Amino acid sequence: LLLSERDPIHRRHSGIAYDSLAALLNYVRANLVSDEAKIQLAEEARQWLPDAVADLSALYFAGGGDAFKERALQMAEQGKTFLLMERSRLNSASDLLPPHLLRKQFELSAVHRRALQFPELQPMADSLQWRYLEALRRDAPAYHQLRFGSAEVGLQGLQDQLLSSGQALIEYVAGEETLYIFAFNGKQFALDTVQ
Repeated sequence: LLLSERDPIHRRHSGIAYDSLAALLNYVRANLVSDEAKIQLAEEARQWLPDAVADLSALYFAGGGDAFKERALQMAEQGKTFLLMERSRLNSASDLLPPHLLRKQFELSAVHRRALQFPELQPMADSLQWRYLEALRRDAPAYHQLRFGSAEVGLQGLQDQLLSSGQALIEYVAGEETLYIFAFNGKQFALDTVQ
């Protein structure tokens, strides 16, 4: 971060690193089958997301341009929606699951529990898990998208989907010593801090 404040090449690389981190987090989350693991990942990700918001905000204020401001907002939103999204998906996704796949889901959970007690069963559990995921993609694409789709949130999506004409949204992230405040409507977007 210190190098990035004085050097545009390091600034660009810092932005790429955070973009990669967000993409990796979404990739890992999307490929987890266990609901409990997804919720735990979301809870743990919320611990480092304020640092990412702080770093991206610092890069914006150091002259990095509006792209860093938007990245900071994306990290802030991702941190807040990640856990809520997982819990919501967990509660509403089962309505989209055909009965035969619901039975397979319960069977798979039972095999995974047995594999925890008997490690020699883990290869069989892994194989069943991959076959179950393929069946979800094929037989229940709406369920698969809801449960395993991306959790990415961006400024344009928020402006287009959440805000009506004349509305604005104020979002904040509490860092260790700084409050990061985002304010936007359909056309404008601002970032400020309070120490």
